[in-house]
Amino acid sequence: MKHIVFLAFFLMTLSGCAATRNTTSMDQKYHMSPRQAVYYKAIVKWQDRLDEKSFQQFDFPQLASLRNKISRDGWSNNTVDEIIEEIRTSTLLTMEINDHWVTPKEFVAKNLQGDCEDIAIFILAILKKLDYPGQVRILAVTSQFVEHAMLKVQMPDKSWKIFETVKKTERGMQFAFTPIVEFDDRDIIFAAI
Repeated sequence: MKHIVFLAFFLMTLSGCAATRNTTSMDQKYHMSPRQAVYYKAIVKWQDRLDEKSFQQFDFPQLASLRNKISRDGWSNNTVDEIIEEIRTSTLLTMEINDHWVTPKEFVAKNLQGDCEDIAIFILAILKKLDYPGQVRILAVTSQFVEHAMLKVQMPDKSWKIFETVKKTERGMQFAFTPIVEFDDRDIIFAAI
């Protein structure tokens, strides 16, 4: 499974991507698919709700222990793996009828419960709050049966790694995913269509 996702994303990276959301006429210039256009609108709506404090003004009980770990061990691939796993296992996957992409503060107010993109947003926010030096993006993917949000992290060794956002026991079957778009609080990068 990891190899399929990695291969798909590697091929996407090689085949060419788009630029940031601030580019004018993005759907015309980059020929977004209908699915990408839907994501573009949802991402822009979410990004427009954020301000520079959105990723700082929320609380997470384990934050102090995570900072101590980083202070003691520094940023290594293993440290990133452990931190993401600790954050991920602190969350609870819930299905939403009316999908609303939350801010980190809203996610905390919901007792760390949400769907896959809410969890991905929260992990991204924690890494930003911990001053993680690498790039972190949310990766929207699709398979034959489901659309899903994962996390794409530039590791300390400069390699990229894709992380599952939900606990392994919460996702029954494993699927081969195809990337749709990756984004953070500022940028949107589309897979070539």
